[in-house]
Amino acid sequence: MIELKIYVPKPNQPPEEQGWLSRILPGSGIVGSSHCRGIRIDYEGNRNHACNIKTWEDKVFHAAGRHVTNYPTIARALVTEENVIEVGMFRCEDNWKNPSYEITNPEALDAWTQA
Repeated sequence: MIELKIYVPKPNQPPEEQGWLSRILPGSGIVGSSHCRGIRIDYEGNRNHACNIKTWEDKVFHAAGRHVTNYPTIARALVTEENVIEVGMFRCEDNWKNPSYEITNPEALDAWTQA
């Protein structure tokens, strides 16, 4: 079973903390896991308009695939807990079947996806 936390950036971050955030398109799907120096996140915003990425759930799914396989990408960052808000959990079977999205903070997620 694959399980990853779903995050959104914490709003109104100080300028010195915004370097990583400037690379993420508003509404991107962001997943992450604990790392010895914080939280390692992978994200997908569909900057290049891929035809197979239509929904926010598609974005989370693609970010999760990148995260789990450690696929080389520039769509990755190491952040602290102070930089992000956990909004849910992504789960799917090891063969990438039956993905599910459990949202625990819909208000923060709506604010991010409507930005």
